[in-house]
Amino acid sequence: MVNIVDDRKVNSGARGVYLALMVFGGILMNICGSKFVGRFEIPLYLDSVGTMTVSMLGGFLPGIFVGFFSSFLNSIFTDSVAISYSMINVLIAILTTVFYEKKWFKDFYKIILAVLIYGVVGGVLGAILTGIIYGFGSETASLNFLKIIYESGKMSAFQAALIADYVVDVADKMISVLIALLITFIVPAGVRDRLNVKYWKQAPLTPEAVQTMRSGKSRRISLRMKVVILLTLATGLVAFCAIFISTMLFRDAIVQTGKNTVHIAQEIGSYSGVDLSGISPYSEEETGREVFKFATRQISLFIGLYIFILGVGIYMSEYHLILPINTMALSSSRFSDGSEENLEKTAKMFEEIKIGTGDEIENMYDALLKMIEAHVASVKALKSRNETITALQNSIIYALADLVESRDQSTGEHVKNTAEYTKIIMNEMIKEGVYTDLLTPQFVSDVYHSAPLHDVGKISISDNFLNKPGKLTPEEFTIMKTHSKEGAVIIDKVMSNLPEQDAGYLKEAKNLAMYHHERWDGTGYPMGLKGEEIPLSARIMAVADVFDALISERSYKKAFPFDEAIKIIKESSGTHFDPKVAQAFLNALEEVRKIAEV
Repeated sequence: MVNIVDDRKVNSGARGVYLALMVFGGILMNICGSKFVGRFEIPLYLDSVGTMTVSMLGGFLPGIFVGFFSSFLNSIFTDSVAISYSMINVLIAILTTVFYEKKWFKDFYKIILAVLIYGVVGGVLGAILTGIIYGFGSETASLNFLKIIYESGKMSAFQAALIADYVVDVADKMISVLIALLITFIVPAGVRDRLNVKYWKQAPLTPEAVQTMRSGKSRRISLRMKVVILLTLATGLVAFCAIFISTMLFRDAIVQTGKNTVHIAQEIGSYSGVDLSGISPYSEEETGREVFKFATRQISLFIGLYIFILGVGIYMSEYHLILPINTMALSSSRFSDGSEENLEKTAKMFEEIKIGTGDEIENMYDALLKMIEAHVASVKALKSRNETITALQNSIIYALADLVESRDQSTGEHVKNTAEYTKIIMNEMIKEGVYTDLLTPQFVSDVYHSAPLHDVGKISISDNFLNKPGKLTPEEFTIMKTHSKEGAVIIDKVMSNLPEQDAGYLKEAKNLAMYHHERWDGTGYPMGLKGEEIPLSARIMAVADVFDALISERSYKKAFPFDEAIKIIKESSGTHFDPKVAQAFLNALEEVRKIAEV
């Protein structure tokens, strides 16, 4: 059984400090990169180096913090419109995390593909957003390149802006990726492990266990999807109301400001003797254009804020809610499906999860843990009682068999040896793939433990017949043959006093007692069954019983040599014995000899 808990130690106490340091460092790198290219008038941006570096080192949570707050701080100290680009910066953080986890940055061609995708996000989306807010052809890093394309006369201003921004952004992201990879490479492995913050509220899981839980199918909608839907509805509704109200207020402000400005200008004109009666405020078209620009900025800001909130919400719910619940579900399923051998190990694994969310989930974990511990204790007690009952049952069987042997002075160790021979035959047949549909572990156990009862019917036979030194007369042999049915009757009486599910091995004991003198060719007794009409357990016992009888000394005969007894078994295959059973016996002669020569 594979443990789902990661054995590596995690320093959870300092994770908040690491997160703060990473976010601060990432924002500083973004600002420094942007100021650097601006200072030397380099046609690049370099405002996402910190976002990429932090996403590679710490994952998408600190990455989206850097992406969003870089835009937020830039809007406070540099350009108020910069917050509208938070959508692009947050997307870059998420893409970088995905590319890094999928090891794209270790393959040159995948690095190129990643940069081209960055170009679509930063270049194409950025160009569209810039064009709407500032107008196409505004002052950007790609302005000079844009003029060259536009002045060729083959493209519109919009098309030229898309091409120019995409090309420049691809170059910018290629340099940014290389810088981020260099920084990541320089950082020692031990530091990288500490920077990769995971907000576990339980014992950390192995990557394989996390992947198993994330790829598991839900009946309808996964908990993760429900979190996404809830956050989307909540932020979407708030954003819609905020954007709608702010846009209407902005529109009203433009209209009113235009009217006030015209009125003041006309009054000044009248005092100055200038006729300004012809001027007018913004037209409907101009007002609509300004309102559209404002709404676009608001929507872009909302999308960036939504991705930020969604990312943080999913991340926190993952470690506070989804993974703890899935871990309990996975551990519980292994517990319920576990065999007796690994039951305690599975329970220990559940205990090692150590969920500490501090809420109802932790309460549920504690309750499940107590229930599992109680179940393990009860199973151990039940196992101990079953072992005692089984030992007692086997003792009674052998005591009964010994009682029969004490009356039949010539049988000796017959019942014990025949049981060992049956086990040898069954194991050999399993190894050879013979009758595997019937030779279940339960069947093998039942036959082996009930084998000593195959001659229990002899208890009803007179001592005069059992110990007669000579050959039995036909009449005496007829009486002797009744021990088969008598044995079945005795076992049947025992079974009648037990519940059906507890009869177990006695079903095979009855078959052994009743049919172990049947022959494969149909000439045996008491029923004259033929071939596979004879129960398999009885066909196995027939070989074991005859062989042990051959090599044992009886009151009416001497023991046969081992090799001669084997020859008789081989010659009787297909007439007295099931050929497959006889062949399995013959194929295991080394083990048979060990029992026979004891």
